[in-house]
Amino acid sequence: MPNRLTGALVGCCLGLPPLLAQPRIALLTVEYQQNAPPPWAVLCHCLPSEVSAEFLGRFLRLGEGDRLDSIALREDMLRLHASGALSRVRYQLDTLAADAIELRWQLVPRCRHVLAPELLLGSSVRSLGVLLRIASLWGAGEELTLGVRSRRELNLGTEAWFQLLFPLGERFDLRACAQAHRYRTAYSVWLGSLPLQSPFHHWSGGAAWEQTVGQLWDVRRPSPELYARRAGQLRLWLSWGMQRRDALAVTLSSLMSSVRTDSGYRQPFDNTALLLLGIGSLRQRPNRLPSPEIWGDSCSVTTGAWGAVTLGLSFPRTAEGERGSYLAGELEQSVAAQSFFLAGRIAAGNAFLRRQARYTVLETSVQGWVALVPPLLLAWQGRHQNVWNWEAYRAERLDVLTGFPLPFPGPAADNLLELRTELRWRGSALLPELGWTAVLFSHFGAVWNQGTQLARVRFLRALGAGLWWHLGGQSTERWSLRAEVAFIPSLSRLVSRLWVELGGTERRLHHYRFPRILGAPLTPAL
Repeated sequence: MPNRLTGALVGCCLGLPPLLAQPRIALLTVEYQQNAPPPWAVLCHCLPSEVSAEFLGRFLRLGEGDRLDSIALREDMLRLHASGALSRVRYQLDTLAADAIELRWQLVPRCRHVLAPELLLGSSVRSLGVLLRIASLWGAGEELTLGVRSRRELNLGTEAWFQLLFPLGERFDLRACAQAHRYRTAYSVWLGSLPLQSPFHHWSGGAAWEQTVGQLWDVRRPSPELYARRAGQLRLWLSWGMQRRDALAVTLSSLMSSVRTDSGYRQPFDNTALLLLGIGSLRQRPNRLPSPEIWGDSCSVTTGAWGAVTLGLSFPRTAEGERGSYLAGELEQSVAAQSFFLAGRIAAGNAFLRRQARYTVLETSVQGWVALVPPLLLAWQGRHQNVWNWEAYRAERLDVLTGFPLPFPGPAADNLLELRTELRWRGSALLPELGWTAVLFSHFGAVWNQGTQLARVRFLRALGAGLWWHLGGQSTERWSLRAEVAFIPSLSRLVSRLWVELGGTERRLHHYRFPRILGAPLTPAL
């Protein structure tokens, strides 16, 4: 009987035993296995997903004739899981001869087609619609998302959007998206390859165009008002990357913007050309952890680190443009074990215009959980953004659209800080791929303007409870129906919200980011 070494990865990496001479991969095979979907899957999933050999070839570095390498094997597993097309990845090594082995991949494709409701009902917000996503229909990694919903807040009316990802061979992708409602239309087209996208090619590049036309709401006023903004941005990039235990990428990117807006609503570097140089290092480690939502379930979490430095020069394209330099840096780190998970990020940036500091920003975020007495779990998530010398329009806010249960639109200002802490009771699965979570939470936050002392900032707190229902996760994509009710002591008001949250079971905490100007609003414009 052949000597068999079996390695398994279900979202985590197991290293190979040390060998004096690594064997050669004489045969590489792929076995597909199928999970039986739950009976209710027909209600929200419509078509089978496929995974083609060409699609797998974009992620596998080891091939026939190569020497077995534990680091390269781990990276292949990481890329397969990160593709989102597979619910389980395993490998098996069989000895064929003294110096030859068979590497056998055992893969379970995930049905990634989704037909799910778009739902958000709150104290002053109502959004109802439907979302359809078709993915990997031909097995090449393609994905199409269509959505439509009716939005009551600020009389936005019917909103429709689509997103398209279509791989063009091994090195390039075509991406396009568009979104439109009563007041605004936005679209973008993207052609190229991401840095560190392929393990076989060091160079990558591309171009992207973004356009926004219409009106936005100024929510800083007592009564929100519309203002006009028409903006276009062209991005070109060229990058060199190297993938080892730590991936390294050096990217040269240029941004050219053309903007017309009402007086008082200028954004940083409008009508300016930017030349940015980014140097970043990325480390990723796959883990299989107990689910923080369902007792007895597990999830894939890719931890690691990301660090980057951005250097830039700006050149005015019109009289309203800005000439100067830019410097920014960011650092992310995460760790995980069977009983806890912790991740954090800190970033800072500053521009120098006419030898004066401008657009200074500090950003921090934290998230994590720790398992208590089974099945209790304590979880937390927070974020913060503080700016100085920011002579441009900003409108950070706290409201139900961002997860904070306050009456819409809530206060708006330059800076934002919020932290949510949850005590979760993870319920056992009632049926295959059907689980639930009960939660008690405390959520506090504040917004304030530049120059305001922190001691004078008014913090708002909400105390509440909720119940979450989870569908899917193994053979299908997961989506959750969540209901929460909270009391705000300072306002003596009871608020509630009901919404659907769509998301897979895999979480990649760190990924490559293009060099960019920090300080983008944490809460999206309306």
